[in-house]
Amino acid sequence: MSQATIHVERALSSTKFAPGNDCSISLTATLDYPTPITIFTWPTIFNLKLSQKRWHFYCIDVCDNDKPIQLNVENPGKRGGGISRQRNGPHDRYFVTFRPSEPVTITEAFELAIRQHSEQLKPGHRYRFGINRSKLSLPWVWTHGTREEILTAEQELLRDHEQSQIVIHANDVDFEVTQ
Repeated sequence: MSQATIHVERALSSTKFAPGNDCSISLTATLDYPTPITIFTWPTIFNLKLSQKRWHFYCIDVCDNDKPIQLNVENPGKRGGGISRQRNGPHDRYFVTFRPSEPVTITEAFELAIRQHSEQLKPGHRYRFGINRSKLSLPWVWTHGTREEILTAEQELLRDHEQSQIVIHANDVDFEVTQ
């Protein structure tokens, strides 16, 4: 079977904002694979609340020679223990099913916009926010089938899963910081 590929369109609710203003980021992902797959998304870009605070993304100041902006504000420690596949269990919310050609949209607050007292973003500057491609080569935990087929009523660890790379194609998104 071919390698699973996901095409990701990223968008911000506003491409111009003042620091501290509400803004959200959305990832719309479309699977290019013959059958549905379910990904354990905790350590991936699809866990937007966590991935924006770690090393999954990069941001550069386009107006200042592509100067990098510090994003990882959280120690990227490891999640301990096995992966529970119990329905309504501790990891239930991290299992996301991707079906061929059916878009899945994940939206969360855009952390860079809502950070208070951030000296990193300068009014009048344009920025580019993208996926840190070097981190996409890490193995992803995924399995063939849907959430309904994978999750169980009893506490059970995920076994018989793929642990291979998923090809991600994604756009960068530009934004401007205002006063």
